[in-house]
Amino acid sequence: MSSITFTRRMDAHSRCVLSSDVTLPDGRYLVINAARHTGLVELGLSCSTALVSYQSSMAFTPEQARALAAELVACADAHVSGAAMKGGAQ
Repeated sequence: MSSITFTRRMDAHSRCVLSSDVTLPDGRYLVINAARHTGLVELGLSCSTALVSYQSSMAFTPEQARALAAELVACADAHVSGAAMKGGAQ
């Protein structure tokens, strides 16, 4: 990801234990929070441009978040492996 990621541990009075913000291309933003009172991992994606504006959010249990992270890594690794196989086949 060629964007800047800000991860910060929140104080004891914040609604989140940990929060990460990522600026993505084309005016999109990704936010990941570890919610203090619910124990859930929150994932939010928003976009705001001159033509469109939207926001989407989901919440996962810690177990679901770990499984999702593993799937993301597996998909990323498949692209790396696929690129290596394409390069080796030439």
